[in-house]
Amino acid sequence: MKNSKTIKQFGRAVIFIITLFILTPVSFSKNQSAFNIFSSGKEDKNNLKFFKEVLDRVKKEYITEVDDKQLIENALDGMLSSLDPHSGFFDQKAYKEFKTITSGEFVGLGIEVMMENGFIKVVSPYDGSPAEKAGLKTNDYITAIEGEVVRGMKLSEAVEKLKGAPNTKVNITVFRESTGQNLQMSITRKLVPLIPLKARIISDDVLYVKILNFNEKVSTDLKSEVKKLIGINGEIKGAVLDLRSNPGGLLDQACEVSDLFLNEGEIVTIKGRDPSKIKVYKAFPGDIINNLPMVVLINAGTASAPEIVAGALQDNKRAIIVGEKSFGKGSVQSTIPFSNGTAIKITTAKYYTPSGRSIQAEGIKPDIYIEEAIVKPVDKTNILYKSEQSLKGHLQNEHKNNTAEKKDVRNNTKIELKIEEDFQLLRAVDLIKGMTIYNQLKRVN
Repeated sequence: MKNSKTIKQFGRAVIFIITLFILTPVSFSKNQSAFNIFSSGKEDKNNLKFFKEVLDRVKKEYITEVDDKQLIENALDGMLSSLDPHSGFFDQKAYKEFKTITSGEFVGLGIEVMMENGFIKVVSPYDGSPAEKAGLKTNDYITAIEGEVVRGMKLSEAVEKLKGAPNTKVNITVFRESTGQNLQMSITRKLVPLIPLKARIISDDVLYVKILNFNEKVSTDLKSEVKKLIGINGEIKGAVLDLRSNPGGLLDQACEVSDLFLNEGEIVTIKGRDPSKIKVYKAFPGDIINNLPMVVLINAGTASAPEIVAGALQDNKRAIIVGEKSFGKGSVQSTIPFSNGTAIKITTAKYYTPSGRSIQAEGIKPDIYIEEAIVKPVDKTNILYKSEQSLKGHLQNEHKNNTAEKKDVRNNTKIELKIEEDFQLLRAVDLIKGMTIYNQLKRVN
C-alpha cells in the first residue's frame, strides 16, 4: 500500500458501498489510449478488436443513435462491477462527488449499500440518519424506488434515484429477509453530519464510546474525549466500544484506534497480488485506559474498518467481542483517477487479523453471541411484598448507610435511556462490572 493517509474517502456520494481505498494517480499522454495500454500481446489485440467490432455494430444497428462516450463508460462499469461487488467505474460527476464527500456532511438518506442478487442491499444506516429513523435496517433489500423495480439497474443508477435535494421525499419498497415482509417507506432526505463518535460515562463509571465512522479525525477525537471524561470522573471500571452499524472508513484510522487500546502486537496485515509487498501494522506502547476490562459490540452492520479494530482487539486478547457476526468485508480497494476526470475502483488486496484470519465473507465472530432484543421491565405494581423493608414493624439495620446514592449529573440522558432499552449494551456493561468484581476478588485473595 502506498499511502495510508489517502486510503478511502466515504463511498459514492450519499450512499455507496463501504470500502478501504488507496489513491493512485494514473494519466495518459495525448497519443496514448487505454486500448494501447493493454495491447501488449496478440490475444489482447484480438480481444480489443472484437470489442471494437461489437461497439461499431451497436452504433450502426441499434434502434436509436447512441453516444460513444456513454457506451464506453457503461462497458467499463460493467467490466469492473462484474469482478466483485466493490469494484466499479466513476464518471466525471460521480468522481467529483466522491472527492467532495469528505466535508463531514452530505444530503441524503444516510445509508451504505451494495448490489446483491440484482437488488440494493443495506450494509448499514448511519446513526441518527433519515434512513435509521424511518426504520431501515442492515440486510434489508431495496427492491423498488418510486415504484420502479431496482433489478436491472446499475448500482450508480439506483444511487442517483435515491439522491436528491434536502427536505424532498423518496418512496422505496423494502424486502426484510428476516421476516419475509415487503415494506413501503417514504423517507425525507436530510443533511446528514458525519460525526465520528459519541462518548459518555454511563452506569456506575463505565466508559461508553460509540464510533459512528472512521473519518480522518476519529482517533484524535477518541483520545481527547476519553482523557476528558476520565479527568472529570476520576476513574472508570472499564470501557464498552460500540462498533455496531459502523460502515467503515479509513484504514489508518482503524489501526490508530486499535493502537489506542493496545500496548504491543500486530493490528492487521495487508496482502495484495504481489507476495513481496506485504504491509504489517503494529501497535506501540500506550493503552489509554490502562488495560482495564473492555468489551467491543458488533453486529451485521459492522463492516470493513471496524472489523479491523474488532479483529485486532480479539486476537490480542485485549477485549471480549459481544453481539452478532460482523459483515465480513475483508478486502481493500484502490481508487485510480485518470486525467479526463474519471476514475476506477478495483480490489487490490485483502487484510488479515493478527492471528492470520481472513474475515472476507466470514466476518468477525463474537466471543459471546447476543442477538438484538428489546428490554421491557416487569410490572411490579401488583407484587404484595417488595422487600423486608415494606413489612410493618420490620427491624432496623444498625449499619444502614445514610450516604446519598451517587448520581451521574453529566448530560447523559440520551445514553442512559438507550442503556435501559439496549439488551446487547446492558450485557456488555454487566460484563465490565463482572470482570471488575472478579479482578478485585483476585487482588484480595
